[in-house]
Amino acid sequence: MDALESKIEELKSGIQTRQQDIVNSALGNAASNATVYAAKKLFGGHTLPATKGDFNILKQDLEKIHFILRQMKV
Repeated sequence: MDALESKIEELKSGIQTRQQDIVNSALGNAASNATVYAAKKLFGGHTLPATKGDFNILKQDLEKIHFILRQMKV
């Protein structure tokens, strides 16, 4: 019976270790992705995909140009 209990304890500690390894791996991956994104944002902003905010700014600029062109026609 003592051997069975020790085996159960050994398995429990192995599961906890694997869970901690998974958590550490996930945190490391998230930190790595954040670092890569920050580096892209700092050194190569033109290579990032456009966001909804980028399109809104572009739309506003086009509307201003359209307004100016309409004023020139009148």
